[in-house]
Amino acid sequence: MSKLKTILILSLVITTTLFAQTGQSIKSLPAVEFKKAIDSGKYLLIDVRTPGEFADGHIAGAVNINVGDSDFVKKIQSKTQKQKQIAIYCRSGRRSKFALSQIESLKLQGVELNDGIIGWQQAGFGLSTDKK
Repeated sequence: MSKLKTILILSLVITTTLFAQTGQSIKSLPAVEFKKAIDSGKYLLIDVRTPGEFADGHIAGAVNINVGDSDFVKKIQSKTQKQKQIAIYCRSGRRSKFALSQIESLKLQGVELNDGIIGWQQAGFGLSTDKK
């Protein structure tokens, strides 16, 4: 039993250390707070859904970078060379959280829409179908 405790404690210490070393600071926000953040104009707004989903409706001003693309990290890195503050979202919040795990090494800061477009629309906010 003491071996198991030691392994669990060691795992906890390693995990905590790894999370503490990341320079990424992304806050997960509900739709109302996310809207206030993006309305400030400080963030590069990124939609990580597929191009088809993006075309069906997205938050106005967003750029589409599909998290499913093999060169996703490279595309994010290219877009964020000058702008390190990002606002990121997807349909429900799952892909945006996954996207953040993929770009952790980029040390970005910003906000994430915790309930995605679903939460955005439930809060009464509309979508755009303008091509960007």
